[in-house]
Amino acid sequence: MIKKDRKRLGIFIFYDRDNIVDDYVLYLLNDICSNFSHLTIISNSQLQETEKQKLEKFSEDIIIRENAGLDAGALYSYFNNNQDYQNYDEVVCFNDTFFGPLYSFKNVFDEMDQRDVDFWGLALGHRQRDGYGIMKEGYIPEHIQTFFIAFRKKVLLSDAFMNYWKNYDYENMQTFYDVVTKHELRFTKYLHENGFSYDSYIKDTNASENFKENYNNYNYNSSTQIIQDHALYIKRKNFVTSKKDFLYLTDSNDLNVSYEYIKNCTNYDVGLIWKNILRLYNLSDIHETFGLYSIIQNDEIEKKESLAYIIYIDNILMQESLAKKIEELKETVYIFTSKKEIYDFLKEKKLNVEKIKKNTFFKKYISLINQIKEKYVGFMFIEEHEENTINIIEETVYNNYINGIMKNTSYVSNLLNAFTKEKNLGILYVPNNMHYDYFYKNIHWEIPVFEKIKELLPQYKMFQLEKTPISFSNAWIARKEILTKIDYENWNISEDEFFSKCLTVYISYFGAINSFYPNVVLDINEAKNQLTNLTCVYKNTYQKIQEIKNIPLTFIEELNYIEELKKQYKEKKYRKIGRRIKQKIRRIIK
Repeated sequence: MIKKDRKRLGIFIFYDRDNIVDDYVLYLLNDICSNFSHLTIISNSQLQETEKQKLEKFSEDIIIRENAGLDAGALYSYFNNNQDYQNYDEVVCFNDTFFGPLYSFKNVFDEMDQRDVDFWGLALGHRQRDGYGIMKEGYIPEHIQTFFIAFRKKVLLSDAFMNYWKNYDYENMQTFYDVVTKHELRFTKYLHENGFSYDSYIKDTNASENFKENYNNYNYNSSTQIIQDHALYIKRKNFVTSKKDFLYLTDSNDLNVSYEYIKNCTNYDVGLIWKNILRLYNLSDIHETFGLYSIIQNDEIEKKESLAYIIYIDNILMQESLAKKIEELKETVYIFTSKKEIYDFLKEKKLNVEKIKKNTFFKKYISLINQIKEKYVGFMFIEEHEENTINIIEETVYNNYINGIMKNTSYVSNLLNAFTKEKNLGILYVPNNMHYDYFYKNIHWEIPVFEKIKELLPQYKMFQLEKTPISFSNAWIARKEILTKIDYENWNISEDEFFSKCLTVYISYFGAINSFYPNVVLDINEAKNQLTNLTCVYKNTYQKIQEIKNIPLTFIEELNYIEELKKQYKEKKYRKIGRRIKQKIRRIIK
């Protein structure tokens, strides 16, 4: 029966690894609470008083518990220990795993009030092949995504609903895998088989009627839902799901399309997203999933921002290239060198250069950074020429540095415009020379730098050796406000080169702690060149991998591989190794 002005209870399940209530949560609650007669907040995090007070602005009915059983465990505990929910016309259970609303939730409730159903959600997971190998039906049934699900009176008063939670296997439902496979994928089907009708706000008709086996309705199709189906949310996992998982299914561009639409076509502050994901997830993962690259055009635009360069150069091979760029740009530049020949050459060009002793540049930098009045700082460290290096490689690397941050006036104007467009963009790095030292620079940390950065940033919890910084190159442009917030007092670094390496890596993580993200920057022509080079490297590398071992290339091949393993498990001759095969299947799924 269709009913307006429902007496509605909201149950909000909150969890944060660091026990912090971020601003995106407050934005969500500020909008949705007007649709509830009452809000109960269940926190699976142990909140300090200051964080709890943030939630008390929306409800004093706050339950603090351990994160046992995750969201479903919280609902199990609530529905088995409370009967008050039966006094409401509708109970809405939702969590904090999505960003939004992109527009008001009132639109959603007004729309769903017109639909005569017993329970509903924001989005469906469509019927699909059972890649988990756990459904007796042999397929994953259509189901409501449980990050937001609403139950009406008929369901709330039913024996089926009460018995479900009474018989819920709480003790054996403690992992994400168990909750998804044994609860979320089955719950909708269970209620439907007990006579209850359901619906979803997002109909997603085109996707369901033209269903493809590798389809996932929010991880890989968020842009269609947001732009065409008017979804008012984007899931947080979109920003942090492993790139390799995306690439099993699509070209992985969906997230960028969704983000640009949210930023440019809605009133939602994308800074709320950055603040949360930069705190909780490793920069390497975000960079890989999101594709943190800025491709810069050479369009003639008005330069509205100010820039100063701090440059150290001890490489005589590069003095002419550097001097030429500086003379063309006419920006504020501070140059330091320990080489008399370079000093004399640059001084003759009437450039602002200072000769310093070896290993004193870091002191000059620290002293200078607070005196700079410009809003942005460009940095470049060009080491002296090593006799055992090949000149052409060295020149390629350092010319890449110089062109990357000071190519010409138009390019620099566009660089600074990138910061204006993205208020959470903190640093633009020149990329490593990808075809030359990709495997050295991009796959492995330099261990001394790794250890030093961990020492200097103990508050950053996601450092891992296999997750490298997005760039090691000593050429970048950053917001001065980031650089001036750094406390250099305990750095205790006495070598210029090591200081430069540490500073280059440090600022991206320090920026992340302050809600700024880093990008790798390329001009349009360099982007074409790098793409060509990487394609060549990828092709040659993959050919070698294929020569060594055949591996599944696509998501469907991976599923077929799992099916074959399952058949092997059922055959008698494989019974003895059945446990190992099961473990292998689970590792693949994860």
